[in-house]
Amino acid sequence: TVTPPPPTPTPTLPLTLPGTARLTIMVDEIVLPVGGQGHNEVRVLIQDVQPGIEGLELHLKFDPRVLQVVDDDPAIEGVQVTAYPLLGEGQEIRANRADNLHGEIVLSLSVGNGNPLRHTGTWRKAATITWTARHEGKSQVIVAPTTSFTTGHKQSISPDAVRNGLVLVRMPGRIAGSVHLQGRTEGDGIQVVAALVPTRIDKTNTDANGDFEIVTSHGEGFYTLRASAPGYLGAQSERPIKVTLGDVIHVGEVTLPGGDVNGDGRVDIRDLSYVAWHFDEYDPQADINGDGKVDILDLSLTAGNFGRTGPVPWPLSKHEGR
Repeated sequence: TVTPPPPTPTPTLPLTLPGTARLTIMVDEIVLPVGGQGHNEVRVLIQDVQPGIEGLELHLKFDPRVLQVVDDDPAIEGVQVTAYPLLGEGQEIRANRADNLHGEIVLSLSVGNGNPLRHTGTWRKAATITWTARHEGKSQVIVAPTTSFTTGHKQSISPDAVRNGLVLVRMPGRIAGSVHLQGRTEGDGIQVVAALVPTRIDKTNTDANGDFEIVTSHGEGFYTLRASAPGYLGAQSERPIKVTLGDVIHVGEVTLPGGDVNGDGRVDIRDLSYVAWHFDEYDPQADINGDGKVDILDLSLTAGNFGRTGPVPWPLSKHEGR
């Protein structure tokens, strides 16, 4: 499950547009990885319109082969986008539907308190469209010619200016490297996590050689890399790793120190006592090196790392990059 990226910056179009433009609609641009999610903001600028605006009929078109709209409210039948009170707190939503088969979105808004909107003062959000990226490519988010405003005189008029949006979809970035376990020759099943933020993570496990390649589904940014395995101190990248869509970042290798029997992030007397208590018998938790028995090798690993804490630094390769 993926979660959406951080909010898009405020648009940089001038507040006062040249000529006679008074009703403007703008959709922003984003870049997404294949399989990831993100969103476009639809913003409206209204400048001193008399007798004011009472409604907006917004029609957008997109390429459904590249993108699909994520439903804003699964409790309601159909697929909807997120609507905002562009026309005031009493605003009514007369239509809100997204057609992922034909690539069309319709959002119809009207004032609910009888007070037309004459001036927004700045760019005001009308909607957020959350997408799932299906295939590599690009899709315009087109403000269709059927888009119109309704005035206080019940007249339907077209916007004076529009700026269509764009969604670029690229293959996700990847992070590759190796993780080894001290005292073991095989390194399969070690969990590796890449976190853009704590709640937006991607996971994978190493193969028998300790190698991994993790796909970063949350887009470009700086990821923190962590590795962990039962009985071992974890590791964390010594600095965030810059991931770019379409690139493979090679981060080198790290070895996890053995002896953290109870998984509290340190090797101390409790770990040493546990291994010693189960000496010369089989206990999977005390069997640090995984050879099927608890012996001097497990005791030596634990004693040798006594006092160490995790996560240990993951020294990134000097050749970190493609």
